[in-house]
Amino acid sequence: MVFTEYINEDRFRIKSFTRRLLTEHTLANHSINTCIMGLWLYLKTQKDEYTRRKLDRITMGLLLHDIGMTKVPKFILDKPKPLTGEERGKVLQHVMDGAKHLHKLELVFDEVQQIVMDHHERHDGSGYPRKLASSQISSLGSLCAIADSFAAMISTRPHAPALTPVQAVEALYKDMRRYNERLLGALHAAYMTKELQ
Repeated sequence: MVFTEYINEDRFRIKSFTRRLLTEHTLANHSINTCIMGLWLYLKTQKDEYTRRKLDRITMGLLLHDIGMTKVPKFILDKPKPLTGEERGKVLQHVMDGAKHLHKLELVFDEVQQIVMDHHERHDGSGYPRKLASSQISSLGSLCAIADSFAAMISTRPHAPALTPVQAVEALYKDMRRYNERLLGALHAAYMTKELQ
């Protein structure tokens, strides 16, 4: 809440955080990067007024979007080779595990639930867990999908080297059909015009 109060006082403050993203891949670092980029994207594209309460809940959702990953065994997360079908199934289950965990914690706010449930859905229907497409995906889920993918790509993972932020946004832009065009366009434009460099 201290962080959202700081951002709420001046929404342009989030920009300074986008220049200090963490490149070591851990669940905590990934969650922080996703939160920063998701908040930047939300504030950049938000046309209507928003409440402080909504900003708090969006921030919470972005930070907790991958809470279900705590149920995935570490050896799977650290595996440099392709996952087996069973291992991949455990990773895919993290969305549902996250939603259950939030329910146990009584974090049942719509904004948080939408982010956790929809952050791996893709606009072309190729995502998971529910194979939603385009308008079926919540706007906050679409936003987190971009922030989550971007945050993953800029850190060195066991199976992939880190990309620069510009390389990551260009790779996402080439895959536009899978993401919300308006939101991804805003992120792409910010890096191409050096607003975020």
